Amino acid sequence: MQIYKGMQGFEIEGSDHIKSGPTTEISVSRTNSKSESIMYYRSGYNTQDPCTCMNDREFAHLCGHSIVMNQDAYLRTESEHRLLSSFAHNTDTIDDDRQGVLSFKIERRGVCMNCLKCNAGSFNPNCPTNMYQEGNCLRCKTLALDCLPGQYLSHAHPLGCEFDSAGTDYLCRDCQTYLKNSTGYFLLVGCGATDFVRWPHAHHLASSASLLVTETCMFETGSPVCMWGGVTLQRKTPFGSHSLEIPYCPPGYFFSCKGGDIPLKSDTYSVGCCSKCRDCDVASGLKRGSTYRDCSGHTDTDTQYTQCQVRCENNMYENTEGKCVECTTCREDEI
Repeated sequence: MQIYKGMQGFEIEGSDHIKSGPTTEISVSRTNSKSESIMYYRSGYNTQDPCTCMNDREFAHLCGHSIVMNQDAYLRTESEHRLLSSFAHNTDTIDDDRQGVLSFKIERRGVCMNCLKCNAGSFNPNCPTNMYQEGNCLRCKTLALDCLPGQYLSHAHPLGCEFDSAGTDYLCRDCQTYLKNSTGYFLLVGCGATDFVRWPHAHHLASSASLLVTETCMFETGSPVCMWGGVTLQRKTPFGSHSLEIPYCPPGYFFSCKGGDIPLKSDTYSVGCCSKCRDCDVASGLKRGSTYRDCSGHTDTDTQYTQCQVRCENNMYENTEGKCVECTTCREDEI
């Protein structure tokens, strides 16, 4: 054990009890491979433990401190914690123990306290990295000041820098035009500070795919271009990759590009991959099969024409809409 001159009037025993008389001990700081300071406290005669707390947004206040000249520390009994500095430091009061100081033990692990909370738009990166301090608040990145056009702010926490205990800053990431999942292709609405390019909101007026054109939604203008399914399209703020997903193509169309013709997710949107779905030719005797679905605009197949058939399957009949549906099965006493 390392010994050094300590605060007059106290002595530290190996058991952590306090008795009168001068002496001391030391806390240890080590540096790991990431150049982060790791503090330790003496947990026994020959053992040390790191200064840690259960909550990742707490710090071990005064961990490793003991009764040292010009250094405060926590003392404890079974019912309370007190700071050494709360006692009068003079020989007379210690010798006759008027304050009951000798009934305390040294709390070498310190006391866990909350990291400094920050206002919205700020984060605290230095707690609990610095185990002795509550940290400090720094400004988080913003789209206008810190990101390039076509980027958005990303954060691991669902509240981002709106969270008063945020410990990390935003990251600027590149926007993507669309995503593909198990059900098809979808445009991502409201990424970053750019306007949203989409298929025409009056798509039903186009009699063929060749007449489709793109339109640009300039958010917060009240334009019908910024409407979809009765919902007003909005920019994703203050952070996040998108506010909404809408079909890549308008209703009545499907995503028809294959293989190398599929655009990159970073490419500017084009309606070139949207093909108009065909309906079943009733004059040719085609009927809508049981799996017939109106084209939603996000599938990569024509869910209408591919489900046309010459006749209804067994145990099915054609309804008034020209679609094959299952027959109703009756009980023995019903007709």
